Amino acid sequence: MQELKFTTLDLATAAKVSTSTPLEHFPKLISDRCLENAQQELVDNITKNHKSGLGVSTETIAMPKGRFGTRPVDVISIGARATYTALVNQIGPTLPEESRATGWQNHRSFGTEGEHEYIVDLDVASCYEYIDHAILQDELMLRSSDRALSTAIVDLLGQFFSRPRGLPQMLHSSDRLADTYLSIIDRSLLRRELSHNRFADDIKIASRDWESANDIIEDYASQLRKIGLILSSEKTKISKRETLIRARSDEDEFFLKYMNAIDSQMTVVQFFASGPYGDDSEDELNDDDSSHTHEDVSVVDNVRTAARNILSDIKRSWTTENGISPVQRSSLGTSLRLLESDNDAVPAELLQFVASRDRRSLENICNYAINRATDTSGNLDTADAQWDRFNALSSVSRQSPWAKLWLLATFQALPDADSNSVDEACRWVSGQLEDSHEIVRAEAAWSLAKKSLLTDDTFTRVFATSSPLTQPGLVAAAVKQGSLPKSTLNQLKQDQLGKAAAAWAEK
Repeated sequence: MQELKFTTLDLATAAKVSTSTPLEHFPKLISDRCLENAQQELVDNITKNHKSGLGVSTETIAMPKGRFGTRPVDVISIGARATYTALVNQIGPTLPEESRATGWQNHRSFGTEGEHEYIVDLDVASCYEYIDHAILQDELMLRSSDRALSTAIVDLLGQFFSRPRGLPQMLHSSDRLADTYLSIIDRSLLRRELSHNRFADDIKIASRDWESANDIIEDYASQLRKIGLILSSEKTKISKRETLIRARSDEDEFFLKYMNAIDSQMTVVQFFASGPYGDDSEDELNDDDSSHTHEDVSVVDNVRTAARNILSDIKRSWTTENGISPVQRSSLGTSLRLLESDNDAVPAELLQFVASRDRRSLENICNYAINRATDTSGNLDTADAQWDRFNALSSVSRQSPWAKLWLLATFQALPDADSNSVDEACRWVSGQLEDSHEIVRAEAAWSLAKKSLLTDDTFTRVFATSSPLTQPGLVAAAVKQGSLPKSTLNQLKQDQLGKAAAAWAEK
């Protein structure tokens, strides 16, 4: 069998992407940040490890999914992630078009027009976790006619997982491979001449009548079983086209209730509504843009007022028996983003309440806090107010490792202050040094080092239980603290990536 020539890969571009782009829905981790200017050192390290056959370091972080579930995200060491990116980029031109390319709004609107009577909504259960490597390899070879490259991709995936199934989530490269895998099902639908639209593993299919809609579900489930996947019973449903149209109208009315001063209701819906993989709305109303007219500024003020009212109503709805509606949930992230530069801060008690009720909301809440803390005007919140907000958020119970990473990223962004609130926050961070996840421990170590609170004994203990996944970040923390013996620091810098991380921390 022909082996892939490792030198043909564009590792330099992959290294740049991997060090500058965080995992989707994750903050940028210290072990990536400290290597953001060390692409060549990373490429050299990848090449060296490839020749010596060193393994891959990974850790699974539980991320909230749905109301009560979790999504296992396998975080991979930076070198392996860059290699994965390079391999998928190499085969990329032969892969199908990305299903996310047309956007969530296009997928969401599918089926509202046409002569069909029903729309079938289908979703694959735990899709990325169960993608079969052998079937994926066959599909890659079919499309690329490159056995060596297809084999190299699957071999690397085999190092990520203990069984021959799965793709690491929250990576664009995995999205490309998942689309390739599901294109097997797409071909089946095309052969049956079924009008459909797929966004990742969510698919909508038009059906002329109820009986045909049920046949579609049975056939789709059968096709999925052939490639080792199953339908999500919770997310599979049949809706009448008129029902979808009415639902869209109800959403329009929801937003217009808040935004009757805005002329275009389509802009309102696109601005607020988000998909299941994150917010698709864009900040079209940036009042810092000098090209805005007075009318634009008025629109911004109206939108911010609407966002503030939406947040207040969300809290009220959560205290009722029915809870918040899907459209309220989808507007939460954008509402917070709209208010990031508002002079009036969203009350910490409200943010704490939302975080306690919806674990997924913490990403948006922490981004809100981080962006207000790093606002260049410096006039939004007092330091004490920012630390009080952090303590309110960190006191929320049932913190997943993913939640802790976002809280630690927020801690790192806050300004220095001399108050009891800072001391309370530092105690919480110190407690994360005992977490069972080494990624959380590394972020906690870096957070304390920024405050000159990382003791030598603590660093030694945390580093002793680390792997290449977090060691660059820990080296950066040690250098930032600056209290370790010079001989120990020199030893940490002997490794290529350790030396680069140290240089970054010294700046």
